[in-house]
Amino acid sequence: MTNWRDILVALLTYTTGSTFIDLCNKLGHRLAQQHVGTNDSLRIYASICFICTANLEQFDVAWSSKYQQQGMSSMQLEQLIEKLFVLKHSADYANTQQQQQKKTAITVASMDGPSISRHLTLFGQLLANEGCARAALIYLGNLQTVNSYILFK
Repeated sequence: MTNWRDILVALLTYTTGSTFIDLCNKLGHRLAQQHVGTNDSLRIYASICFICTANLEQFDVAWSSKYQQQGMSSMQLEQLIEKLFVLKHSADYANTQQQQQKKTAITVASMDGPSISRHLTLFGQLLANEGCARAALIYLGNLQTVNSYILFK
């Protein structure tokens, strides 16, 4: 898909609200599907679409798909977690600004989903193994599922 940028520009220019979110997510999914086994840059392009819609779960899936075969190092995991939290906070800030201007919020960035939960759990486990239990609990506090707390039993 060579014209994905033109499509994204058109979506940003001519759509708003839920229409934009739906169509931009579809574009991201299409790019992510075409990425499998081919051009790695399509994975990055899909990530851009998911950033635009604050779809953190799909961003996580697209970004981490690069490491499926060889596994993610602790440094790569830390970088992914940092990206997720920066995106979450920027989306929350944008929503706050829109609400103050009496506009409706575009979308709420959620740290919910199996991929994010898996990566937060791995990162919490990494921190706990390094003796940073308090920091691990802070990250694990962002989990939306209770099952991941089994880590500390």
